[in-house]
Amino acid sequence: MKGKIRCFEPVCKAIQDFNLKLDNSWHLDADRVRRLKENCDTLDEFFGDYDSVGIRVGVNEDTTVKVGFYCWKFSVDNSKNHKEIFRKLVSEALSVEFSDEMLEYEHNGFAVTFVFPSQWKEIKLIDKSGIVFKSYDKKTLVAIGLANDINRNEIKELNIPSEFDGKPVTGIGDRAFAECEKLKSVTIPNSVTYIGDEAFSGCYCLESIEIPDSVVSIGDLAFCTCEVTSVNFGSNVQSIGEYAFSGCSSLEYIDIPNSVTKIGKGAFSDCSKLHDIEVDEDNEYYSSKDGVLFNKDMTKLEAYPAGRKYSSYEIPYGVLDIGSCAFGCCHSIENVEIPNS
Repeated sequence: MKGKIRCFEPVCKAIQDFNLKLDNSWHLDADRVRRLKENCDTLDEFFGDYDSVGIRVGVNEDTTVKVGFYCWKFSVDNSKNHKEIFRKLVSEALSVEFSDEMLEYEHNGFAVTFVFPSQWKEIKLIDKSGIVFKSYDKKTLVAIGLANDINRNEIKELNIPSEFDGKPVTGIGDRAFAECEKLKSVTIPNSVTYIGDEAFSGCYCLESIEIPDSVVSIGDLAFCTCEVTSVNFGSNVQSIGEYAFSGCSSLEYIDIPNSVTKIGKGAFSDCSKLHDIEVDEDNEYYSSKDGVLFNKDMTKLEAYPAGRKYSSYEIPYGVLDIGSCAFGCCHSIENVEIPNS
């Protein structure tokens, strides 16, 4: 191989650890490693009986990642094109087409090594507080969780920076900080544009949420079962995912800004203290009447606050549809009058 190999780990251990870590900064996704390993079993279709087969992994000085199949055999059928066979196997395993320009081949016995160019690098960075970031485009970062040595059950405060390593932090990944059971406060910078699915779900001690103006979308179950008493939405939120705030049993009031165009089903369901959902009058997609959420022209009842203590409710005339989970977990209500409309 060209360059000095600075790291080598057995594939089996990598699969057990879920990530093949290379030089502490690089990793090959475990699912891809698993598929590579499974494809080793197909080599006998081409080579017949073999003496040993496996995968070797390394990082060069120029930080390109090398992944190689090797198949050792005392004799070889020279009628077969080993380069194309191995290329086909790895292309299928990684679900990607490789061009000749993207790959280098090296033969050591009957081994073939594929060189991943620099654009295949998956960067994982960790700041001093233990927040882990990942870059998918080399230009921006996404907060994807906490370092392995951080006990997420003990963390009480989280300050996500607006940039790290010279790159802006533009997203919070799926389940990034889920089940941080003692987390009380989180600072989301005004650079984040989306909050992923279940990003803070199960953060039972989280008391309040400030959504900055930069956030456009909030994922499904993003703050499910948090103990927030208030949520302040930024002025540019457009989408609130399904069950995004479901089970927030201390939440009492919601104010939907005029920027919101989509609210998923059950977004505020099972909020046992929620008594009012208000909507900015300039919102073009939603409205509210007496604290109940409707679509703009009030032909659909979207959500009835579960914390209202009334035993009955009369749906306004003109409503044609009742949304999924609209009355979810409304334990106080005993009678709902549905109009002829």
